[in-house]
Amino acid sequence: MSSHIELYDDFLSSYQNSSYKKIFNGAEGQSFIWFFCNNLNGIKGKGNFYFNSTAYEPAVNIYDPSQYLIYEPILNRLNITMSNVKRIKANLYPWVGRRIHHATHTDYEPNQGYKTCLYYVYDSNRLTIFDGKAKIKCKNNRAIIFDGSIPHHSTTPTDVNYSCSINIDYFE
Repeated sequence: MSSHIELYDDFLSSYQNSSYKKIFNGAEGQSFIWFFCNNLNGIKGKGNFYFNSTAYEPAVNIYDPSQYLIYEPILNRLNITMSNVKRIKANLYPWVGRRIHHATHTDYEPNQGYKTCLYYVYDSNRLTIFDGKAKIKCKNNRAIIFDGSIPHHSTTPTDVNYSCSINIDYFE
């Protein structure tokens, strides 16, 4: 694994992780709104779609304070506050019958001082692939922290109906 990628299993308490599972799958009367995005990472192409919900991204005037509390456990674990955050969003990747490799992208330009935390909510065989080399499997309650200016891409799951992750870009 690249020295630029830190992997943490059991990132949050089991209670906090269980809360994310309930929020994102609509369990027990929970309702989470997902938005269809037909051009994942701004790149159009067959199969290059997903659902997301951006809670905070000032660069494009997205502020949804109703969602801030949802992400507080991860912010606390990272020891940061909203003033350190560049973007918070949740991603949902549906099963589409076969593995799709999404377009390679970066979360931001190099040398900006940011990091990316990618938190996996459920187990699946979906992958995050860095520079075409390092492959990280989507595992429940796993977080990876990396320089989001490193080229990377996601894949769709083939063993479950959907996979969900939380993406937080921040500076320390």
